[in-house]
Amino acid sequence: MAYLVKATEEHARALASILCPADRAEVEALTGREPLDVLLWHAAKPDAWAMFSDVGELAGMCGVDPIYPPTPDYPGILKTGTPKLGQPWIVAVDALTIHEFLPLLREWVEDQQALYETLNNVVDARNWERIAWLRELGFQVSEEPILWGSKLHPFYSFERTRGTITA
Repeated sequence: MAYLVKATEEHARALASILCPADRAEVEALTGREPLDVLLWHAAKPDAWAMFSDVGELAGMCGVDPIYPPTPDYPGILKTGTPKLGQPWIVAVDALTIHEFLPLLREWVEDQQALYETLNNVVDARNWERIAWLRELGFQVSEEPILWGSKLHPFYSFERTRGTITA
């Protein structure tokens, strides 16, 4: 069975060298930075996870970045003291299959949804595999792309809000 562990610098370095081309292109279009730099930055955070296949091979990393401080269009913190909004992200290797990882990721997304009222972010319009995953995980994906990121490339926004899950 696939599993998650807290991501480390070692995981980030290993994954950067085997990252699937679509995820590599998305990271570069969004941030303007090399994937290794972005993965190292994420691995240093408490909410970054390394994904492993059922045979123990590194398959990806995922996490949710809490949005602090609240923005004017999304004010507030939940009464528990946690932010209402989290930005989920996932990057993986080509060998990552939805069939092997879907149960694990469904559970992980449910855990994150318990922490955050709304989960939203953007996905590269070219990354059809991740867009399909997002829909399988109950996210609503926008119909029209927006120009976003360091290169103003087309991205779709996606969102999942407590009480309006579609999957």
